[in-house]
Amino acid sequence: FIIIAYDSGKKFNPNEFISLLNDENDIQYISKILLDDKFTDEGQLQGYINIVSIDNINMRIKEKKSTYNNALKANDIETANEALMQINSLKRAVDLIKGGAL
Repeated sequence: FIIIAYDSGKKFNPNEFISLLNDENDIQYISKILLDDKFTDEGQLQGYINIVSIDNINMRIKEKKSTYNNALKANDIETANEALMQINSLKRAVDLIKGGAL
């Protein structure tokens, strides 16, 4: 949300962004960053955005791994393959955020 607002030239509204978060830890973390005057450096802010993004992606990877394992147990190869493809895509997203190569 922050990146989209920034890239599109729209004025960023911290309260609007915070209202979109579901995890209480993320809400507290982002609130501190956005509302604290010492966090005004764009590079530093981008680093924090990356941390939250990676955490959220890792939670989705964990969910997909559970789906994958359950599908294997149920001998549902199609669902297992779909989950595995999603896991790989999410891992590539993490690599991109970290600046890694595909």
